[in-house]
Amino acid sequence: MPELTDRIPLASRLHGEQAAYSYRDSFTLPVRRCDLDAEGLVALFFAAVPPWLSRLTALRNVLVRPFGLKTGTGPMLPIAPPFTVGQRIGLFRLLALDGREAVLGDDDRHLNFRISLLLDDNGGDGGTPALSASTLVRPHNRLGRIYLALVLPIHRLAVPAVARRMAALIDRAP
Repeated sequence: MPELTDRIPLASRLHGEQAAYSYRDSFTLPVRRCDLDAEGLVALFFAAVPPWLSRLTALRNVLVRPFGLKTGTGPMLPIAPPFTVGQRIGLFRLLALDGREAVLGDDDRHLNFRISLLLDDNGGDGGTPALSASTLVRPHNRLGRIYLALVLPIHRLAVPAVARRMAALIDRAP
């Protein structure tokens, strides 16, 4: 059974950056095919956001606005390519599109975060194609540490939920 771990896949761009971040996690699921590119992964990520998470994100935006934290521009909705590095999509900035990996994240005054969406032919067991959703977070100050502590319980539910929905969409496609 897949589980949330602190092991960033070796094939991920985030693997080499993880020492600079105090929090890390990764969730890897087997998939039947590995033919999506990075732009396809970004589109799939936003299509796979469950309605409950979209509502929680909208609530988060209302609650953090008085603290001067960055907020998205509305609910997390499906979005279609083309995408460009540097593009803002909701709470996320697109930081890299590289083969079968997309990296989203942002830098804010309270913390920096990175999310990798990776399709890997060799997956976590060295042979099965897999989808990995990995996260790095670096709080900068007390506000960042408090914020991280408050959102981690939701994050630990959200990452597997989105990854499972992404994997199901990948496997369902012709």
